[in-house]
Amino acid sequence: MSGSICQSCKAKTAGARLCDKCTREWRAELESVPGVRAALQSKAMRQASRPQGGGSRKGTPPQPVDWTASMQLEELDLWVRWLATLADERMWCVHDWRRCLAAAITGLGRIAATSHEAGYARDSTHSMLARCERLCDPPAERRPVGDCPGCGQTLFASEGDATVRCRVCGTVSLVSVLEESRAERIREETAWHDVSGTPAQIARWLSAMTGVHVTGRRVRVWIHRGKLAGDSLGDGVYRVSCRALLDALDTPLDRTR
Repeated sequence: MSGSICQSCKAKTAGARLCDKCTREWRAELESVPGVRAALQSKAMRQASRPQGGGSRKGTPPQPVDWTASMQLEELDLWVRWLATLADERMWCVHDWRRCLAAAITGLGRIAATSHEAGYARDSTHSMLARCERLCDPPAERRPVGDCPGCGQTLFASEGDATVRCRVCGTVSLVSVLEESRAERIREETAWHDVSGTPAQIARWLSAMTGVHVTGRRVRVWIHRGKLAGDSLGDGVYRVSCRALLDALDTPLDRTR
């Protein structure tokens, strides 16, 4: 019987879909979700602190949203909601991730014992948390270039890499193809958003989002030449649209470095 074999580690069970060991490990991973989510949210909404004690208001402007982490945060919340539906289908209408996570943990015993998707859900928990943790603490000197087409893991590449192999499923992908797909997704996600900061800060945001090295001087020249329309907020700070930034970077005739 399929119910006598653990769907995750293939050990024998007394009829449950998951063995006791896998269920305990799964519970521990689910209980770590709040901490992982907090770190991911902090990275996604990376805001500089304001001066303390009523000091000067000329502090560093808030940093722009990290859209890669922001999209991963949305995916994490959807995944938690899906887990909750394995315990109670009515949870799909609940958008509070805390309630969904609590429902999943409370109903974990029932999921492990009877759900046909228990093995996949348990294994996907490990993959989801690993993906979030890598975004919060990426490998040194490597940048995110896109998601693995085989399993959805975020892939990182070094400067000059033509291909990258997924450490989870082994899929080999072209870095150029991943970057094009990622850029298109970012363009769609950020179409109606703005970025505020100095030219150097805007350049760092654009570099992080596209993987293309952009300097503050380059952004400053774009603004002064009228290639990039932006509102001056004073103290060398500008507000520009994400769409205008991506369009400026994509201009074939751009030779400013």
